[in-house]
Amino acid sequence: KDEWIISSYGFCLPHKGFLELIQAIYLLREQGINVKLELYTSIYNKDYEYVVKQLEEEIFSLSISNYVLLDTSYYPDSDSLNKLSKSDLLIFPYQNSNESSSAAVRHGISSGKPTMVTPLNIFDDVLRCVDLLPGFDKYSISKGILNHIALRENDITDYNKVHQNRLKNAQAYSFKKLSSRLNNMIQAYENDIYS
Repeated sequence: KDEWIISSYGFCLPHKGFLELIQAIYLLREQGINVKLELYTSIYNKDYEYVVKQLEEEIFSLSISNYVLLDTSYYPDSDSLNKLSKSDLLIFPYQNSNESSSAAVRHGISSGKPTMVTPLNIFDDVLRCVDLLPGFDKYSISKGILNHIALRENDITDYNKVHQNRLKNAQAYSFKKLSSRLNNMIQAYENDIYS
């Protein structure tokens, strides 16, 4: 590919790793990799406006404003999904989290695009649908992205096979399939009680 569009998504909170992702994009561009970053990260509330300011300052200080879109608008799910589906790769570079799962990453996965995450427990429920970054810092994130790009450019057949496998795993978690399984379990339980 001539250009890679990398995106991330979710509320603009300090633990989301957007600062490290911006720095990783800078490192990749310094290596001559033609990447652009699109951050769709709406402001959670006024208490976290400082996070957006930090990101804007980092983009400016690294002189990469032509290659990084920082969009803090709040979009309906369908609109954000449409924006993410135009990307080549989604990155969720969380640095830490006390949450048990991430709605943002599940929304990203539903775009059908290859998705990478940091090695945190919050992503345990989607491990079969994503690829892991080797770590949390800007160097690990840039290395993970570079490895992903190299796989696609060196062996497109294997790349497509891996991605299709990830999509099949993601489809197993669809609401339609999960609700059908839950309904079958309830009916089986009901049959055991009344038989």
